[in-house]
Amino acid sequence: MPDLFSPYSLCPDKVINNWDLKRIVGSGLIHVDDWHLYHNMISFLWKGYHLEHKLGHVRFLLTVGYLLVLCHVLVVAVAFALAVGLQIREPLHQCSMGFSGVLFALKVLLNHNSPAFSSVYGFQVPTKYAAWLELVMIHYLVPRSSFMGHMCGIFAGTYWK
Repeated sequence: MPDLFSPYSLCPDKVINNWDLKRIVGSGLIHVDDWHLYHNMISFLWKGYHLEHKLGHVRFLLTVGYLLVLCHVLVVAVAFALAVGLQIREPLHQCSMGFSGVLFALKVLLNHNSPAFSSVYGFQVPTKYAAWLELVMIHYLVPRSSFMGHMCGIFAGTYWK
C-alpha cells in the first residue's frame, strides 16, 4: 500500500481506537494502483449506467454514498465482532482501499430484478449467487484483495434492496 494513501486506508483498528472516521469514506476514493482504479472504473461505468437509468440521478448518487458508508462501517463492525467474539484479531489490523465493496453492493442491486441466470467469468449461475461466486473467484485470482470488504459490500447491497 503506498505510504501516501496510508492515512486514508480503511483500518478498522484506527477507526475504532482513534475515531478516524475520514477512513470510512476516504478509503473508497483511493486505489492501490492504476490497474485497481481502471478495473473499478470499468465496473462502475457498467453498473452505474444501468442503475442510474433505473433510479434517476439523485437517487443513484444517494444510493452510492449510502452504500460506501454502509459497506465500510460493516467492515469495521465485522472486524470488531471477530476480535471480541472469536478472538480473531487480524481483521482489525488489515487495511484496505478502493471502491470494490460498493461495486459488489451495486452488483447485488443490479441483479435483484435480472434474469434467473447470469454469466460470471464464463460460468452460468443462478443470478442470486452471482456476487458470491465472483467474491470467491476474485479472492483466488487476486489473493491480496479484501475478501471482507467485498463480502460486506454484498451484505450492504442485500440490506439496501
